Amino acid sequence: MRFTCSAGNKVLLVGNPAATAADIRAARGRLSDLVTVNGQVAFEQLDRIPTLQLARSNYNEVYSGAISPSYFPHADPILSKFASALQPNGLLHVAQPILDNSASWALAPEGLVTESALLSSLKLAGLIEPTIEHRWSAPLSDDELRRVFDSWGLKRDEREGHIKVLRGAVFMIEVVAKKPAYEVGAVAKLSFGKKKGTSDSGSSKSVVADSIIPQEPSVETTKPKAAVWTVSVDDEEDQVDGDEDLMNDDELLDEEDLKLPSIRRDGCDVVGGAKRKACKDCTCGLADELEAEELVETAATEEQVIFVRPVTKKAAKSSCGNCYLGDAFRCGSCPYLGMPAFAPGEKVMLGGSMLKDDVEV
Repeated sequence: MRFTCSAGNKVLLVGNPAATAADIRAARGRLSDLVTVNGQVAFEQLDRIPTLQLARSNYNEVYSGAISPSYFPHADPILSKFASALQPNGLLHVAQPILDNSASWALAPEGLVTESALLSSLKLAGLIEPTIEHRWSAPLSDDELRRVFDSWGLKRDEREGHIKVLRGAVFMIEVVAKKPAYEVGAVAKLSFGKKKGTSDSGSSKSVVADSIIPQEPSVETTKPKAAVWTVSVDDEEDQVDGDEDLMNDDELLDEEDLKLPSIRRDGCDVVGGAKRKACKDCTCGLADELEAEELVETAATEEQVIFVRPVTKKAAKSSCGNCYLGDAFRCGSCPYLGMPAFAPGEKVMLGGSMLKDDVEV
């Protein structure tokens, strides 16, 4: 991948777990020469991006897949974090293997997408103008596909099956996309011109209409609009003649009609203090009531036992495997940052950040 950053730019270089220390050092050296001392080159590992909190609008350019091997895919959450970390008008450079558009997604492992799907993911992440910088004309060979799937952690049988099906359908591609000149959620005031002559034209129309057809205000027009929709209770009484009588609604119901019907059968009643017992095909709800009472009594007598499983803390594992070499090979969020180089496998006690003083003055 060709680096195009300028002097004074802030650049984020993204590596991968399969890259060697020499390749990482060479890529960082090339970028440092381009941005000069006025710029800044940060380094992070691709598999750590989903768990990191990258600073918003902090970098002019982001390079991912520039360090060999460029075999790792870029999921939608990773592209969204890259877009958030870019400054307005910033550029994102991505290199990864893609699937030929004519091949079927159903035959590909998870993470291997087509060229059109990658461009769509860049747009959905908030980037614009995704452009293909370079596309390898020859597909990846079987050995290259084997290295790709090995780096993804596929098993041998699964790997060989994908190689057999996808032979000649996987290519390498480099894509560059741009962040818009505004931030997500930015607001701007829109000034709209006021319509002139609205009140004048309305008054002129009324004057012309009055001069042509003079009208006197009627009683109906002077009434408020609310009066049109008002219904008086006395209107019905006024319309009823004296000879007509209306029956009272309350007189239509007697005491038997006001009683609630009972769904409990006659056999469900308990006489003489005997224990209540529901029918075999109970539908009145007595069976459910008795079952609830039995559960409450059982729960009150049983002892509550709480089982606590011991929590085993997983030991920290280096993502790149280069932490012992020194700060030149460590990520920006590496816990060993600021400590001297140490032998591989040596037990190191971390006592906070080594870049900060232990005593504040």
